[in-house]
Amino acid sequence: MEAPNQLKPDLAGLGNQALQLGADICLFGEAPFGPWAASAPAYDQATARQSVALHDAGLEALAKLACPAVFSTRVCLGDGGRLLNEAFVLQDGIYRALHHKQAFPEEPGFFETRWFEPGPLRFGLAEVAGLRIGVIICSELMFPELARHYGNLGADVLLVPRATGSNSVESWITAARMAAFVSGCYVLSSNRTGGDFGGVGFAVAPNGEEL
Repeated sequence: MEAPNQLKPDLAGLGNQALQLGADICLFGEAPFGPWAASAPAYDQATARQSVALHDAGLEALAKLACPAVFSTRVCLGDGGRLLNEAFVLQDGIYRALHHKQAFPEEPGFFETRWFEPGPLRFGLAEVAGLRIGVIICSELMFPELARHYGNLGADVLLVPRATGSNSVESWITAARMAAFVSGCYVLSSNRTGGDFGGVGFAVAPNGEEL
């Protein structure tokens, strides 16, 4: 996604579509607003603050969507001087933090260990339409113990906002199948799109079947 002021008409249209379809949730990709800061190999405080500002503005736009619950992640400043990647739900316009990303890749285009720090460890659940929903952020999907923990907490659905390329979709679906197996949850994922990001969302049933 681009800056939120460029998206307001599109977001309004998406909200109306969700309302017409009777959707209970909208799931956006990882840190959806503005450029992907962690593509640069060196941390830059001005760029980090700009990303935070874009996500703050984006939240205001998302809160107006005509959908009971909106899930994604945002970037915010951590106590250690780097960024946090915070999973959230906007439910009836009210913001609630659910989880902070703990596992960060370090590779070209994704220098996340240099830009992000792990925030307080939490595994919050949101209840929507009678379902208990947790969030695993992107590369955390490769660590089945996180999915298992949500399963032990009684989750029904795991949402996975991602920021990944287009050449590894099958690997992510395989990881989603393993997460579904160990948690007993449905696993649904949405990706960033444009530039180096490949889009492509998917859904996996608790038995590992791709839906």
